[in-house]
Amino acid sequence: MLGRKIPAIKAGPKPFGLLTLLMLVCIASVSISVSAMDLLMLSGKKSSLEDLHKSNMWTLVMVWSLDCVACEEQKPVIDRFHQDHHLSNAQVVGLASDGDQFLIEVAQRVNNRPLRFKNYVPRTESFEAEYLQITGKKFHGTPTYLLFKPGGELVGVHAGTLERQELEDIVGPAETILTPSADLIR
Repeated sequence: MLGRKIPAIKAGPKPFGLLTLLMLVCIASVSISVSAMDLLMLSGKKSSLEDLHKSNMWTLVMVWSLDCVACEEQKPVIDRFHQDHHLSNAQVVGLASDGDQFLIEVAQRVNNRPLRFKNYVPRTESFEAEYLQITGKKFHGTPTYLLFKPGGELVGVHAGTLERQELEDIVGPAETILTPSADLIR
């Protein structure tokens, strides 16, 4: 994989005139990996970002918020991407940036509009500092995407909407997982 150029992710419409942020961390001397970001599962149980990463898969973290219209428009696209890839080469993790004081509201939103990818809430008091530590950039708004390659290295940060094809161009197409049909098992 050395020398593979990762294409830039093009932004779609940008809410509130946010500039598209895309940072590719490909400098040999600097490697930012998944680190401890304190999270809560929607059940209230503690977790961390590093606990969610699978070493053999790309991990796309979708940072969203309760009041983000663009996030709601993106969720079906990102959910379908997760559904198509989670058994082969990529997974999606949702992160509601509203913070732990809105845990109940976030859980209600996810329950009312079910998603197939898991969603978490960061600790309010530490989110921005941990985001800065992981990305090297201040958090500007939602939707924001963090892309970690297999092994946990951060390779991209993107603010604004994404097209599915842009993700496919980076992580590759979903691999077909063959499972025996019921007729073959009998």
